[in-house]
Amino acid sequence: MKNKFVLILIILNSIISYSQKKCELYDCINAYLEIKRISKKYHSVLIKEKENNKTVLRIFYGGDSISNYVNNYRSPLFNDKAWKELSQKYLNDTIKRYWNTKDFPNYNFIYENKKGLWNFSFLDKYNNNSMNLYFISEPIYYDNQKYILFEFAEGITDVRGI
Repeated sequence: MKNKFVLILIILNSIISYSQKKCELYDCINAYLEIKRISKKYHSVLIKEKENNKTVLRIFYGGDSISNYVNNYRSPLFNDKAWKELSQKYLNDTIKRYWNTKDFPNYNFIYENKKGLWNFSFLDKYNNNSMNLYFISEPIYYDNQKYILFEFAEGITDVRGI
């Protein structure tokens, strides 16, 4: 009985530690949303599917021959060894991850699927109700956890404004 109790405590401690790390990791995104002055009062659309970390790595690297995005710019924070470690970990990651209301409890986000973007039901729903639209990737630690990288892209739901 005592062993079961100890095992349950270990499992609970692991779950609590994981959720605290997750919250700390998402704190960087919440801080960024604060800096960008993303409204907490008004509705905005957040795409449920987290953006792919391959894109984050490609942008940080400065583009590559595979992507259409090549800017030939590298951040002064770029470290080839640290980037190689990240690329080995994330370039072959194909697991889909999703945002939910627990990740951004202080924001009034409407969560929409990426697949449904710009189809007729999406346009009917949002075309006359212009809202900000956000795409955000899962944050990843970089350079021995000195930095956190993530992608943040924004747009609007009203296609007439484009």
